[in-house]
Amino acid sequence: MSRRGRAAALPDTPHQRPQALEHDGLVVTHRDQQGRVRRYDFGTVPVPGPFKRSLAVLFAAKCVPGGGWDSVETSEASWYVVRPFAEFLSELDQVPQDVDRLTTAHWNAWRLSLPPITTGYTKYSVVAGLLQQDGRLARPVREAMAQRFAWTPGRELAYTHEEFTAIRVAARRTFRAALLRIRENSEHLAAWRAGRIEEGGTAWLLGEAGRPGPHR
Repeated sequence: MSRRGRAAALPDTPHQRPQALEHDGLVVTHRDQQGRVRRYDFGTVPVPGPFKRSLAVLFAAKCVPGGGWDSVETSEASWYVVRPFAEFLSELDQVPQDVDRLTTAHWNAWRLSLPPITTGYTKYSVVAGLLQQDGRLARPVREAMAQRFAWTPGRELAYTHEEFTAIRVAARRTFRAALLRIRENSEHLAAWRAGRIEEGGTAWLLGEAGRPGPHR
């Protein structure tokens, strides 16, 4: 409204929000409210071309005013999470070609690679929040992303009683096998020293190899 109560004239051209995605569709430019600028080249991300472009579009949507990332510090921190995620996907046997090809197996494999601490949770939430903007993301993957991320603040995840029991049993078996080998070797060496093993055979050579000091 103008000061006289009349409706203000609308501009001749429709208003458009500032765009963060540059003409090639792979470079995202983020200008924050303080005028600081960061550029992120998704052409360097090691995933197939369609996935590169989808990530760039999703990332750019976060960088425009009102998109959620108000400062370049936020976008920069997110870039250093999204890129390692893409690098992880690129090393899988079956690399997804685009967001709509991402499966729960892909997501769960990456999830299990994250440490169960605060930094792992942060990476998990950043990537999930970004990909969930894409309407093509499969429902099973969305459901997998909604599952609780178990983490412990500042300490390692404790073993359950069953896990600890399994570790203890495995350690006991390993120790027992090593102890038996030591006893057998000691008995063999004692027999060799007592002359109860015929010279020249494999058993005699083993005793000779185990004898301390210079060999004959």
